[in-house]
Amino acid sequence: MKAMAPGNAPDRVPGSPPLLEVRDLRVNFATYGGTVQAVRGLSFSMEAGECLALVGESGCGKSVTAQSLLRLVPHPPATTTGSVRFDGRELLDLSEREMNRLRGAAFGMVFQDPMTSLNPTMPVGRQIEEALREHERLSRSAARERVLDMLRLVGMPEPERRYGQYPHECSGGMRQRVLIAMALVCGPRLIVADEPTTALDVTIQAQILDILKNLQSRLGTALLLITHDLGVVAHMAHRIAVVYAGRIVETAPVRELFARPSHPYTRRLLCSRPSLDGEAARGPLCAIKGTPPDLFAPPPGCGFAPRCDYAMALCGTTPPPALGVGTGHRSSCWLLHPQARERYGDLMRAPLERR
Repeated sequence: MKAMAPGNAPDRVPGSPPLLEVRDLRVNFATYGGTVQAVRGLSFSMEAGECLALVGESGCGKSVTAQSLLRLVPHPPATTTGSVRFDGRELLDLSEREMNRLRGAAFGMVFQDPMTSLNPTMPVGRQIEEALREHERLSRSAARERVLDMLRLVGMPEPERRYGQYPHECSGGMRQRVLIAMALVCGPRLIVADEPTTALDVTIQAQILDILKNLQSRLGTALLLITHDLGVVAHMAHRIAVVYAGRIVETAPVRELFARPSHPYTRRLLCSRPSLDGEAARGPLCAIKGTPPDLFAPPPGCGFAPRCDYAMALCGTTPPPALGVGTGHRSSCWLLHPQARERYGDLMRAPLERR
């Protein structure tokens, strides 16, 4: 498959459904202190071969969203509603046995921490083999050869030797390569990567990202990338969805979003990242004042309103609808809805009352 530059989404066959379509996804957790509304009506779609990045601060619901797509969030204490359609099939209606047939074969996941994701009592090669023997019924020798080929593909040094080693005998970068090999060994159509470089140093991060990017382009696999690192997004993604307080506040092609961010939260995120070019002229980094909202009792309006310099009374009472602000670019902010002044009048002129 021809590699695609970031910002250029793959072409879609007219009339064909997206590979992944998420609509009004909501995930709540029942706790002793009340119900945590971790994901609040999140919607997006992905095409085959596309890389979509979910970006936002820690605690905004990115990882819960990723795990919910693969039905990895335990019920109870969680409840999940909405729709998750993969290749036209509703995943939330499937039994656990049906989901197990899809996990690994149709979609795979790369977790944040490889040390806690791998079984410490099994050699890494045997762990990668498990998916092959479960989904493709290969013999032990055939599965071993496939695993060694995959380890070479992800850049594992001395794959024959690493095959028999345990996770604690491998470095952090090697363990992350093992997780990528495990996710890709059955040739899935979708990979969910949940902050795959968090625990790695900068040099190894770049290597892992290059491996993911090259494999995604080479194999034509769709990649849902969960991250808070905007540098990773610029390097990897075709499109970005900015998540705040369990909701998507802005979506755009990567180049469009970096050039013309429209939501106040997105602009503050971009302003708060260090840059090697022109940093001196830009001045000190911005800080996003305040803290994310309490998801036990999230604000009724825009979740970012208590931290926004432009918040109006309307922002604190009514969540803004998404508005198209460019080709493939949508943003949820009342500042972008001048026609709302006719309906809401004084609420759009009065400043938000801070508490």
